[in-house]
Amino acid sequence: MHQITIEIRDNHQIVLAQSGFENQTVLSYFSPFHAGDEMIIKSEQYPVYVMMQWDERIGPSLLFMKGDYRFVIPAKADRLPYDPKTFCGKEARIWARLATDSEIFSYQNVAKNPYDSHENTTTFPHAFANCETRGEAIFAARNAIDGNTRNRRHGKWPYESWGINKNPEAQLTIDFGRNVLIDKVVLFTRSDFPHDSWWRQADLRYSDGTSQTIVLKKTSEPQVFAIPPIQTGHIVLEHLIKSELNFSPYPALTEIEVYGTPIK
Repeated sequence: MHQITIEIRDNHQIVLAQSGFENQTVLSYFSPFHAGDEMIIKSEQYPVYVMMQWDERIGPSLLFMKGDYRFVIPAKADRLPYDPKTFCGKEARIWARLATDSEIFSYQNVAKNPYDSHENTTTFPHAFANCETRGEAIFAARNAIDGNTRNRRHGKWPYESWGINKNPEAQLTIDFGRNVLIDKVVLFTRSDFPHDSWWRQADLRYSDGTSQTIVLKKTSEPQVFAIPPIQTGHIVLEHLIKSELNFSPYPALTEIEVYGTPIK
């Protein structure tokens, strides 16, 4: 038996709703969410791969869990990276189930996690950075792995991005939580020109300490980089060199995709 449990708690940790069954669970919640409410998905065993969805506007996602997944419903200002209808329905239909081998080991974007957050330490992939513009949610690291690639504007959803606060030492790390075999990286750099600038060069660093330099350009199109296949537990985007051809101080990243498969 492998039980999956979904809980909703208020900001005093009082359980408002709960559902738990073997291998898969569905919870219908008929009350509005409030800032500070917590959504929790638990597994009887860890680590585990789970397919989950807690809002249909965000959609399903394959996640690798090393512990209980917890997400705190954000306050109004921190909801700006999400579709405005997220968290606002009269009924939330939340589900989670064990992932199948074909879902786990298929070639895919192993960096995508639209359910990531600053507080997340247990569920992967997870994005974090050494800087975010003014600490605002619309410029948080998690925006770069949420699956949204619309990059011709900046600001609230659907144009959330990772903003570097004009920091020349900016670094973005994607932690996969386990080793994956990857061979391609795709970057969607933000292209709200002329407000934005762009990077002409960057480095990709892997968990074995090796790195490679990639050459970037001014474009709204995805920039695709084939890389020699490598096993890594994380990837760091760093040494971001801004183009000298634009006076704007605002280069930014809308999305990073990393393609490969987990190591069995």
